Amino acid sequence: MSKPEMKKKRRRDGAGYSVPAAAEEIGVSYKTLRDAIDLNQVRTIRFGNLTRVPKAEIARLKEVFA
Repeated sequence: MSKPEMKKKRRRDGAGYSVPAAAEEIGVSYKTLRDAIDLNQVRTIRFGNLTRVPKAEIARLKEVFA
């Protein structure tokens, strides 16, 4: 008997949002957000190899995309 697949819950607290969680929260695709990050249009925080989008930046982007 196989286990039912569980959708992985993304953590949305602490130092900010992961890029996929931020894209979901803002309502844009991952690629759109990643492109904006690469063009320095979105502020991010780096922790080693982790990239986080701060909560304040999420609020700013929600206003831009709303």
